[in-house]
Amino acid sequence: MNKDIINKIKMDLDIYIKNNINKFYSKINFHNCLQLEIADMSKKFELKSITEYKIRYSSHSRRIDVVWINFKKEIIFAIEIDSCLRIKSIEKLYHTEAENKIWILYCNNFNKYKFNKLMSEYNKKNEINIIYFNLKKYQKNELNPNRYEQPG
Repeated sequence: MNKDIINKIKMDLDIYIKNNINKFYSKINFHNCLQLEIADMSKKFELKSITEYKIRYSSHSRRIDVVWINFKKEIIFAIEIDSCLRIKSIEKLYHTEAENKIWILYCNNFNKYKFNKLMSEYNKKNEINIIYFNLKKYQKNELNPNRYEQPG
């Protein structure tokens, strides 16, 4: 487990969000910008990133937001990014072969009962690291979840 790297990711994202929170115009835009920022971070650790990495489990085909691979093309980090609790995201992390699994949650609050239920079902071995950002801490205006186009 690369706890030092995970802590560095959290610290770097905290700075990124603080410096950029007012530039995002929707939750999708925020997600996409975080995804690109996380992908770019891989260089600091001499890893290569792949966004929207396709995985298969059971009869499902899904995409992981970001994976970081080493020179042997082994997945060292699998990272999912969400604005709410999504069972599909934690399922994807659960089923990936990554050495390190990170679920980044950015929201104002979430249902603790649902979170604990997801964790008890999919994170029994404590393999998935949670990085949580309460956006109320950063923002002046809430991101508009219904706005998908770039402002005028």
